[in-house]
Amino acid sequence: MQTTKCRLQTEDCILLTVNYKLQTTNFFKMATQGFNIKINGIIGFVFMVMVFVIFIGVAKALFKFSLIIAAVLIVLALLINYRTVLGYLKFILSLLKRNVLGGVIGIVLSVIGFPILAGVLFGKSIRRVNL
Repeated sequence: MQTTKCRLQTEDCILLTVNYKLQTTNFFKMATQGFNIKINGIIGFVFMVMVFVIFIGVAKALFKFSLIIAAVLIVLALLINYRTVLGYLKFILSLLKRNVLGGVIGIVLSVIGFPILAGVLFGKSIRRVNL
């Protein structure tokens, strides 16, 4: 801290030293602020990438687990009520006959979303047995 000699009255001298301290403090904050923003941005980006990688890993693990369960669900759906699965296959074939592009898209989505499709068909077959 730097002291200044004041020839003015004591109140003016105190105001000048307080003003001087505020100016130097603001200057040093402004000088280091740009550096901190860059480091905070890099740290934030690295953290975001890490969270995204963890999220992708968890999603892959859940999808692999659901693939194992899907085979069991589709077999159970066939055993409980085979007409549900046959009805879906008939729907896909009729869609393919009516609209080739729509049918192909339906087949591709059925293959990609097989775990979800197996769960839906299992749920439909259970619901139809109870009715």
